[in-house]
Amino acid sequence: MSIMTFRILFLTLLTLSVTTLTGSNITVAQEYEDDPDLTYYVDPTLSNYAKSYWRLKKFDIEDDLMVDHFMMITECDLFSEFIHNEFEWSSIREAARKFIGDNIEEFPIHYQFVQSISLGEYDFERKGFNIANEHALRGVRRFRMDSDELNSKVCEEKKPIVGYPKAIALELTRPFVLTFFPYEEERAKDLIARKMREFENLDYRQKGRDTYLSQREVYLVMKVKLFAYKTGDKRWQHGHFTANVLGILEEIALYEDSELVRELYKKDYRIKKKTRKKQF
Repeated sequence: MSIMTFRILFLTLLTLSVTTLTGSNITVAQEYEDDPDLTYYVDPTLSNYAKSYWRLKKFDIEDDLMVDHFMMITECDLFSEFIHNEFEWSSIREAARKFIGDNIEEFPIHYQFVQSISLGEYDFERKGFNIANEHALRGVRRFRMDSDELNSKVCEEKKPIVGYPKAIALELTRPFVLTFFPYEEERAKDLIARKMREFENLDYRQKGRDTYLSQREVYLVMKVKLFAYKTGDKRWQHGHFTANVLGILEEIALYEDSELVRELYKKDYRIKKKTRKKQF
């Protein structure tokens, strides 16, 4: 594969725009007014995180190592084939640098994070479900959002990729509370019947709290917009690092199933702008 062929493939397969990178304690992505109907929330893969780090101005565009590691994460086959040939790789690196610069404003900053929680008892007065005490969220602002590749090799490399943490330490702009959600009583009765069918058939010795909670498991989807990177990645267990990122919670939803098909509840946290009526 020639360098010219690579340039054509790499720069035409991925078309996006341009910005200037700067460094400071907190670097903020350029803001745009989002259209909720058009916003696409991506999954937390390391490839997406790598692009977000550039969008959030984590790196200097002149940093060769960060460009190389970006290619290692997003273009493993190309990286593996040419990284040991400095003459070939020099041209590839420059093409990659141009790609990042040209496309940075279109790199993802909207994410969809999914985690399981368990239903507590139904509240007949308030007409809704409590969240089990073990999983209730009471004024939480910081979440660790692991990428799908947290415990996997990246381009045959098991060690952390310098500059590109596989997890994000997400700090929300305001505390998040989820201890209850409204749900119609008749629908709740049917939901619990489906959820607890296996539990009811268990021997009484198997009906412990952990089993009870697992049978009442539902799935919380948090839709978040990242807007700033805070300098200083943190090391935690097993040699992993986290990138400190600020974000805004835009929407949550609860689903009965892990396929996220049967929606139970949804709430939009986006601030709706008031429109003024024209006066004539």
